[in-house]
Amino acid sequence: MASSKQVLVNSTAEIIVEAYGENRRVVLNNSNDHPCYIGGSDVTSSNGMQFPKDSNLDFLVPIGSVLYAATAGANITTVSVLYLEP
Repeated sequence: MASSKQVLVNSTAEIIVEAYGENRRVVLNNSNDHPCYIGGSDVTSSNGMQFPKDSNLDFLVPIGSVLYAATAGANITTVSVLYLEP
C-alpha cells in the first residue's frame, strides 16, 4: 500500500526518508520555488545532490538507509514523499 507525507526543509538537514526494514521505492517531489539538496546526515548545498524546484526524483532506498534534505541559506521548501510498496 502506498503512503505519503510532506516535509518542511530548511538549511538544517532534515530526514525525508526514514530507515526501513526492507528496500523501499520512494518518489520525491519538490514543487516549491527553491531547489534543495539530497544526501546523508551532513547534507548541505555544497555537498548534496541538487533537487531542482518543480521536479521529481525516484529512488530505491536500501534497507536501513536514511535520506536527508537541506536548502541553501534561508530558503525553505516542502518535499512531498510518496512511499510505494517494496
